[in-house]
Parts: sequence; C-alpha cells; structure tokens
Amino acid sequence: LTVAQNEDVVEQFLSNNPSA
Repeated sequence: LTVAQNEDVVEQFLSNNPSA
C-alpha cells in the first residue's frame, strides 16, 4: 500500500472504533 492508502485504512479503522 502507498502512504495515502495506508492513512485511509487507518482512518477507516479508527472510524470503526468508538474508543477512537
């Protein structure tokens, strides 16, 4: 994955976690 894609994945991951 590129840096931009990785950041997007992380953002989605955090969005799916209420603890974020």
